[in-house]
Amino acid sequence: MDLTITIKDDKIATKLYEKSLNLYFYAPPPHSAHPPGVLNGIIFGQIHCILTLCSERADISKSVNQFYIQLIQRGYKRNEVMPIFNKAIHHNSPSMILQCSLHQ
Repeated sequence: MDLTITIKDDKIATKLYEKSLNLYFYAPPPHSAHPPGVLNGIIFGQIHCILTLCSERADISKSVNQFYIQLIQRGYKRNEVMPIFNKAIHHNSPSMILQCSLHQ
């Protein structure tokens, strides 16, 4: 599992661990031969991992923002990605108000 575990104020804290050399080669944008649902699966899966593995809100916010930026840099369109992010966050954690400011 890609997880960092630390003890913070006598409590166990967890967050995602990502290798420094990770190139984030998610499936290329829709002009590839991948079915349209692949982007939904990538976003829903990663959001689920982030919300499941990160115990601190600051780490959740940071990881979601980094993931969003990586997809945009990979060539995905902001107006296509943002609604899927919103659905994925609501689906995985409907009671949580995520305090992250995705770069729009």
